[in-house]
Amino acid sequence: MPSIDCTIRRAPPRRSRTRLGAAVSGGLAWGWFALVLPWLFVSPVRAADLNASRSSNKQIDALITQLGSKNFFERQKAQAELLKIGAPAIDALNEAANHDDLEIAERARYLIKLVHVDWVSDSDPTLVRERLEGYEDLEIDDRLRRIKGLSLLPNGIGLIALCRLVRLEKTPFLSKQAALAALSIPDPDGAIWTKRAKQSLETLDGSGRPGAVWIRTVIKALDQPEAALAEWEKIVADETAAREQNGPANDFALVALLRREVLLLEKLHRRDQALVVARKQISYERGAPESLIELVTWLTKQQLWELVDEVATKFERPIEQNALLLYTVADARSLQGKTELAEKLASQAFALNREQLLSHLQAAALMQKRGQFTWMEREYRALIQLPPTRYEPMEARLLLSECLHDQGQEKAAAEVLGPIVAPTRANQQIQQVLKTLDRNPSSIAARMHYFQARAYEADHKSAEALRELNKALAQDDTDADVLIALFRLTKDKEADHKKVVQRVNETLDSYRSMIQNAPNDAMAYNQLAWLLAGTHASPDEAISASQKSLELRPGEAGYLDTLGHCYFAKGDYENAILYQTQAIELDPHSGQLKAGLAEFKAAQAKAADSGKHPSEDSGESPGKSSDKGADKTENAETPGAKASAPSAHTGGNPAPSEQAPPDAKSSEKRGDRASQNASGV
Repeated sequence: MPSIDCTIRRAPPRRSRTRLGAAVSGGLAWGWFALVLPWLFVSPVRAADLNASRSSNKQIDALITQLGSKNFFERQKAQAELLKIGAPAIDALNEAANHDDLEIAERARYLIKLVHVDWVSDSDPTLVRERLEGYEDLEIDDRLRRIKGLSLLPNGIGLIALCRLVRLEKTPFLSKQAALAALSIPDPDGAIWTKRAKQSLETLDGSGRPGAVWIRTVIKALDQPEAALAEWEKIVADETAAREQNGPANDFALVALLRREVLLLEKLHRRDQALVVARKQISYERGAPESLIELVTWLTKQQLWELVDEVATKFERPIEQNALLLYTVADARSLQGKTELAEKLASQAFALNREQLLSHLQAAALMQKRGQFTWMEREYRALIQLPPTRYEPMEARLLLSECLHDQGQEKAAAEVLGPIVAPTRANQQIQQVLKTLDRNPSSIAARMHYFQARAYEADHKSAEALRELNKALAQDDTDADVLIALFRLTKDKEADHKKVVQRVNETLDSYRSMIQNAPNDAMAYNQLAWLLAGTHASPDEAISASQKSLELRPGEAGYLDTLGHCYFAKGDYENAILYQTQAIELDPHSGQLKAGLAEFKAAQAKAADSGKHPSEDSGESPGKSSDKGADKTENAETPGAKASAPSAHTGGNPAPSEQAPPDAKSSEKRGDRASQNASGV
């Protein structure tokens, strides 16, 4: 039971003394009402009920006015009625919490605490329901994380839930955060907002909260951009006025709204006005490295080069003192076409504070993300000249090797790892560094042999490639990339292939066990899905596992890549292309992601030309083996014939398909652990 608000029991201000102090004999009655009201009237308000049982705004306004009645019992009756109405009254109660009448304000705040909301709707997708589970009991920081997670869910499926939070969140700050999260959902062509506009408006239900106004204006801009612009200007003016009154604590919200206005002006081809609005952000910038990097990155994306110039001039000193900032501006100059200036800034960044190894490791990772591979490689190679007994040189070596592999430079990737493979086992310091990175010598040796195998395969040297893959397997027999490559290259060697299939299924079982023991381990789900997709075993289980990994770590490009491959293995080219495209939007410079998308599109075109559904193609079809392959599987001692313990996903342990992927060279994946480390830099 909620505690009784002490502000209602203490002596009221002089102007309302006659109300709560009307009769001393009424004190006992008031105490009884305060204790019993929560039990009588508080009940959960389900999100699904909001559209079914709407209360008149006039009724709510009248009841709030009645909270300030001179008659004690009228105040109590109004309070009880508002509790019955519940969540639909939250908008008005939040406004009343700042009422000039202290009696109304105190009772409104008390009622807000009592109203309970069931945040989940019956129509919510599973991923959304899981994100909102237990939301009511979370602290603010945890709620913020859930809100951000909703905005990162695929295809904008979290938008309606965010609208619900905008309307029903008791905290005005979190209501605005939910609105900002909704506005941040990637939707370059407006398809997501168009698809969900009607439901979004119904969910907001005329709410007057600022975030609800923002969202309605975004929806209006879809087909009435001129009218929406006038409303958006008022929104920005209101937030600017609030800033002048309350200070710069919420500048991030104002900046987000300004950027929306810029995009709207660009849509209306009013670039001069867009420049004026975008320039306002610079006046709110205080020069912190993180915010400056974010500002320059956004201006670069919008190609607002005049403003990049202004930022570079205004914040010249902090930029010159920070390698990450220098590289960010260098990247902008490069895209602007000022190559000479870009190289000068990048060289300046490279030379700055070389003793700050972590800063340069972060700079290399940033340039990798931006596709500036020359600058990236220079930073990484400078770091790996240092002894690998420190964190930064070792991490640089691992990240560089995976990046070179991603760009198809397999031999170079293997050569980067070579110098640390042999001495690692004998050097305690190196082993300690690897332990810090959650890596072991055997896994690194396996990656080196795997890269070398890919290099041999590119030169059409299959025997040498198999030799290196077997060396890799001897070092780490759970590396999914190694197993997928062996599965593919041994398909014409029945005895060898049978052993590989057995090892694949043992590894699949190990991933399933990991998931059972740690059900929130996103990497285990991803690796399970990747290996299932790469061997075309149980595509449905692969898709389920991949979706779970994205639920746990939404917006992860590598995991979206896995999901794309899972759909490809099933023969669902449309979804394969959809999710692979999303992955590339997040990581536009990845060679492997681009190769995967090209493969999916080629397969889709081939299927269209042949007039066949992918599953009808017995030669190169993902997701279904040919009859010959099926016979071969049945004769081999695979888990398809020799079942192990049932898994949580499928109830059994399906054998990998004997059919190879159509294009093996783009069917393998970067090491998941190394990618995870890269994202954490």
